[in-house]
Amino acid sequence: MNARDELDPGDITSVAHLLSAAMAAEHEAVRRYRALAEQIREAGNQEVAALFERLMEEERGHEQQLEQWAAEAGVTPDTETRGVQWRHPAVRSDHDAEAVDPARSTPYKALSFAVHNEERAFRFYAYVAAFGRDARLRDYAERLAHEELAHAALLRSMRRRAWRKERESGDRQPELDVRQIRTVQDLTHTAARIEERLEVLERRAGEDDQALAALRAACDEAFDFYDALVQRTDDEATLLEAQRLGKAMLTRIRNLPPP
Repeated sequence: MNARDELDPGDITSVAHLLSAAMAAEHEAVRRYRALAEQIREAGNQEVAALFERLMEEERGHEQQLEQWAAEAGVTPDTETRGVQWRHPAVRSDHDAEAVDPARSTPYKALSFAVHNEERAFRFYAYVAAFGRDARLRDYAERLAHEELAHAALLRSMRRRAWRKERESGDRQPELDVRQIRTVQDLTHTAARIEERLEVLERRAGEDDQALAALRAACDEAFDFYDALVQRTDDEATLLEAQRLGKAMLTRIRNLPPP
């Protein structure tokens, strides 16, 4: 997206324009969360799909609140007004696509996506609250900024709980049984679980030699799984994906610090 296509908070000159932009942003959030929930549920990632559905309902509640504010202010929202544009999460670069990837997303990554966009909205409204042309506009912008800050705080709390849960479960190696892999979709889902565990172990790897040894062992086990699948599968798509994953895992192993 061209930066010039984005809504500039400096262009907000009235309460009607401000609330129209806010409602457009909430409507976009509902649309995005609904689409992500559908895609992720179709991929079999039920936990994250349920989380996005919960976030969708939260945004619907925000829409209703804004409708009440518009009635209170005596303004009619303009449905053609743009809202704050969405972006991918400001988390580690290798998580950017994974945060909304149907097979690889986790509650932590999904919540990072939501937190990032709530914080962008807060900065937008905070700017209007600081530099708006009149007191009434600044008052509504401050109320919106406060709401977004509260939403972001709640989501960060949820994200912390998700992180602790992932950390606690990270040491449990997913069952790696090549007999259970019948299609490339089966392999994709298992590879996603492997990757989740390796990410947890990588974050711990700098703590001590034992943590690094656990990471090295998990990588070795993953490579053995992919290599065994290459030898066993009769499905060409599964074979090619197992070869790709095995090659990537071997490179990963070679790049680990020496024991």
